Amino acid sequence: MLRRSAEGMVIEAAQSTYERREEVLEVASAFLVLVLPLMGLLFWGLRRITSTAMIPIDRLATEIAARQPDDLSSFPPQDLPQELQPFVTAFDSYLARIDSIRQAERDFVANAAHELRTPLAAIRARLQVSDDPDAAASLPQIDALTRRVERLLQLARSEAEVGLRQGPADVLRILHLLIQDTRPGSPHPIRFDDSDLQDLMVACDADALAIMLRNLLENAVEHGNGEIRLRLSPDATLTIENPATHPQMADARYQRSENSSGVGLGLSIITALAQAMRVTLAREVTAGNVRVTLTFPRQSA
Repeated sequence: MLRRSAEGMVIEAAQSTYERREEVLEVASAFLVLVLPLMGLLFWGLRRITSTAMIPIDRLATEIAARQPDDLSSFPPQDLPQELQPFVTAFDSYLARIDSIRQAERDFVANAAHELRTPLAAIRARLQVSDDPDAAASLPQIDALTRRVERLLQLARSEAEVGLRQGPADVLRILHLLIQDTRPGSPHPIRFDDSDLQDLMVACDADALAIMLRNLLENAVEHGNGEIRLRLSPDATLTIENPATHPQMADARYQRSENSSGVGLGLSIITALAQAMRVTLAREVTAGNVRVTLTFPRQSA
């Protein structure tokens, strides 16, 4: 309200609250009409700038996720923001340290086989030619120690993935050779159903496959108390089944039976090699019967 007084007269001019509110709304509407497009353009620009800046980071994350477990090579130079370059450099250094550690493990496993087996073989040869009855009685212990050393070396090789290739390997031929080698010393009969196959090529390393299957057969012989049944299907599935005195499994190992000379490493080696060769491994225990099912990756043509 505006009030003025002059010559004994009072003049008042006033505006209603409604009209004033309408004017305020008109001004605010005009302001929003001008500001909202500018705000939208600002948000669009920020989003585009952020997306463009994140493209190299997303590319780096995708490359890391797509890498194979055994790929420890350094990352090539990328157009990353300067702030992220120290991260890539530190990550490459970390991969280099891991690679050097794995190489040291491979060198140890490669050298340990010869360094450990040769003295044991020399000790056994000297005890074998000795006329001392105590020396002859020590031969079984030397043989048991040799088997344990071989199991430990196999486990180390499997965990380090030393010498693993993608095949091909004829699992049928390997099984026939292993059964012929195991059958004479087995206290239980071994029956093999090969489904009348002539061969069965799988995408596995032949040496690693032989180690895994030998350990499976030795487990069945050591811990079983009945006929060992093997069946190889055309779909690259192998089933090994037999009764077991102590079929309980804990920590991927059989519980040792009273007459077993093993050390419980067999299934650890089998599990590690199966994972390294991408072989599906399933174990089933029902009513004192143990069944192990292996599904091998087929060799592509």
